[in-house]
Amino acid sequence: MRSPRHYAAVLRAIASGHHTLSVIAREAGVERSNLPAYLATLQDAGYVERRVPIGIVRTGRRQRGA
Repeated sequence: MRSPRHYAAVLRAIASGHHTLSVIAREAGVERSNLPAYLATLQDAGYVERRVPIGIVRTGRRQRGA
């Protein structure tokens, strides 16, 4: 497990209403490239779940509204 401090910061960012990877990473003070690993661990532990709003279509690496 990486630093518990980083996991707590990620959870605080999400609890504050931030939902995009870039904003969560910025608010938590972690590298955006490391954030998916933090989120996967938190998801496996049952602390967070991934939700995609209706109308969001994933196309490659970008998301666009349908």
